[in-house]
Amino acid sequence: MSTRVEAFFASCPRGLEKVLAAELAALSAQDIHAADGGVHFAGPLTSGYAVNLHSRVASRVLWRAHRSRYRTEHDIYEATRKCDWPRWFAVTRTLRRSEEHTSELQSLACLVCRLLLEKK
Repeated sequence: MSTRVEAFFASCPRGLEKVLAAELAALSAQDIHAADGGVHFAGPLTSGYAVNLHSRVASRVLWRAHRSRYRTEHDIYEATRKCDWPRWFAVTRTLRRSEEHTSELQSLACLVCRLLLEKK
């Protein structure tokens, strides 16, 4: 397994960020920074797996697969096209998406459909 350093965010109930940060330190996470509603941390994928498996405080562990600035749906579309998808899974595999609409942008469902249809 790769030892490449990856970026993660572990979410937790508000008020428990310091508790979660201490827990992440005990689980050998690196670059730990508390934020509202969770803690940013870094480490190899195995670190993200360990936190996901052993954390008693984190609600979710999110892995940052790509980082890009955006203003419009088109920017998100272009950033998605630049992702190194074969790095994470074979092109014969499928992908499930989940969407929480909390921004001023329109629904991302149309972008996902556009990307999926483009691959056929």
